[in-house]
Amino acid sequence: METRTGVVGPMSTALPSTTASSPPRDCARSRYYESGVSSAYFWELEGAVDFAACVLFRKDAADLGKGSGKGRWDALHVFEAKVGREKTVYKLTSTIMLSITTAEAGEMKIAGSLTRQSEKAEIALKNRDHVLNMGRQLEEMELKMRDALIHIYFGKVCEVFGNMRKFQGNKVEQERKLMQAGLTAALAKRRAAQPEE
Repeated sequence: METRTGVVGPMSTALPSTTASSPPRDCARSRYYESGVSSAYFWELEGAVDFAACVLFRKDAADLGKGSGKGRWDALHVFEAKVGREKTVYKLTSTIMLSITTAEAGEMKIAGSLTRQSEKAEIALKNRDHVLNMGRQLEEMELKMRDALIHIYFGKVCEVFGNMRKFQGNKVEQERKLMQAGLTAALAKRRAAQPEE
């Protein structure tokens, strides 16, 4: 077993190298995350030409919005590549873990994870083709998962806060109506008690 920077496992010339994945990985990190940390690892599987890969992204954010919020986005993408005569089948399992803490109106924490899988068969004549095929599949998956997270987590949070406001709004409205009825009754009583001129 040989260990190199970013690559763990038995080495083979048929295996894409971390060096080959660095430019696309760095491009994705700067394009979608603006900064952060990323790593990629490749290793051989039981078959002579089959391999697996893991691509990781982490983005920490501070000063979210107007308040003193902070958050973290961790993306873990694991590929299993079955190399065939004509096409390679890439099975991708992706997990995104998201956590956000805000302190605007009291502390609020939102955290969760989402896992999805996809499978694609693509032509790959060279190692570079494997990296490009996996990169496209990873990008599609991250975009779908990002949309799902927005709808699942943020949509639900907005719904909960909306319902809380409605509940509080109803309570305030009821108190306002009671006060108005009380004032109206007090004024009517006062008018009735006053002598007519």
